[in-house]
Amino acid sequence: MPRSDIAAAPEDQTVRILVSDSHGVYSELLVNIKRYSDALFHGRRALELIEPLWARNPHNPQLRLKLLHADSAVGIAERHLGETDSTHLELALPYLQRALSLADETMRADPRSARSKSSFIAHSSRLCHLLTSMKRYDAARRLSEKANDVARELIVLDPGSRRSWYLLGIIQMDLGWMYINSGEPSKAREAFLASEEGFVRGLAMDPTDAVILECRAGQFEGLTRAAMLSGDIREARRWMRQCLEVMRGMVRRDPSARSYIADYSDKLRLARKIGMSTTELD
Repeated sequence: MPRSDIAAAPEDQTVRILVSDSHGVYSELLVNIKRYSDALFHGRRALELIEPLWARNPHNPQLRLKLLHADSAVGIAERHLGETDSTHLELALPYLQRALSLADETMRADPRSARSKSSFIAHSSRLCHLLTSMKRYDAARRLSEKANDVARELIVLDPGSRRSWYLLGIIQMDLGWMYINSGEPSKAREAFLASEEGFVRGLAMDPTDAVILECRAGQFEGLTRAAMLSGDIREARRWMRQCLEVMRGMVRRDPSARSYIADYSDKLRLARKIGMSTTELD
């Protein structure tokens, strides 16, 4: 991305903010297409541009929000790189921690803001994923519990928002996957079942919401894995049947869903492993 605007007006705050935003948006796009090294480069560039402005005026809410997004961009890219090189997980940690701290600061500044609560939950979820990958299960559990409390507050503030219910579901699903990774299937089952409320209420508002449907499939996959860890193959098949039903519905409506449903191939392999047909999905 060219730096001519910055070179022409190096002290112009408006220009620096706009260019930082551009790098941040591009970093997010690159993550979506799995170009994580490139995403990291642009996330770092966004941070380089915005951090000095925030350091001079740390109480400015606009700059705090811009810094939060830049920190998150770097942290997310590092976490994804950590999927193949674990050294990147430690590198991601301080960025996602500061992003969450800034989201918490924003939320405390306006306790009645649904947007700030939504942001806190989203950034909690990102940090929980990282902590789980790092096997810091106690820290992930404590953060999930705090985020769940905030999600309940958000529901009270904005019960008609589909996103509010989605966030309530996703934070419980994160907890379920943490328990799968820590080898506690009964707690995982409990957490996955607790995510039911949020996802069902959200889908009642829009039964075709692809984001919530993808999470619904992930919830059923999690319940399948919890049952398998407990040695209950019959229950595992029951949950996987529901997972496949959700996936088939998504693929019928949009064949490209095969490319964006998380861990699509892993779900199909799991189904076949327990003797279930994956017709229409292969």
